[in-house]
Amino acid sequence: MACFLLPKTVCKKIVSIMSEFWWKNKLESRGIYWKSWDHMCKPKANGGLGFKDIEAFNLALLGKQLWRMLSVKDSLFTRVFKSRYFAKSDPLSAGLGSGPFYAWRSIHAAQKLIQQGARVLIGSGEDTKVFQDSWIGQQPARRAQVVRWNRRDSRQYLCHNLRVREMLINQGREWNMELLTRIFPDDEARNISKIRTCGNGSKDIYIWDYNKKGYYTVKSGYWVQVNVLDRYAAVEID
Repeated sequence: MACFLLPKTVCKKIVSIMSEFWWKNKLESRGIYWKSWDHMCKPKANGGLGFKDIEAFNLALLGKQLWRMLSVKDSLFTRVFKSRYFAKSDPLSAGLGSGPFYAWRSIHAAQKLIQQGARVLIGSGEDTKVFQDSWIGQQPARRAQVVRWNRRDSRQYLCHNLRVREMLINQGREWNMELLTRIFPDDEARNISKIRTCGNGSKDIYIWDYNKKGYYTVKSGYWVQVNVLDRYAAVEID
């Protein structure tokens, strides 16, 4: 489950075995299922027993592999997948590609989960692309999207590969407010100006917004999948 996405039929079979083990009486051939498994998977504080949702737990485990690709970019693991699937992009925005191996299809399934909580912490801004990377706001973070298209003097800055460091001054510790207001509307410029930077010599790194320490854990990933993404999906279906 930490490496591959289990088919839904396999997940349902596992749930069936767990449910039968829980409800079945040794003296009876069949058990009485007093509560649905979805109810049993709820936290104890909400009236459930805290059992794991197998599909959500599977995605949370796969999310750890995708997080490794973001946080340890020089590892052999990351370089192998990058050369094949996201040579000119990154794991968060990469598509499946043509004829993907099942290992990549599995890791890619956790993309929405990691997109929900991953955010670039600006160091020098050298490695962060203004219009491509998720660095503004949180839960989920987003890239810069709104610009002043009607300003002629701003068009020279609207490059697809514009880096955050090009909007910083004072050795990368302060924002160039004149430039921000020239490129972005007032609200967007204000949001960007509130982001703290670490200055030149610091690296841009991804942090996880659902953990106080800033790194991804399976526990936090499972919580996001069950309490955020699955709820969104349920609302859309309704």
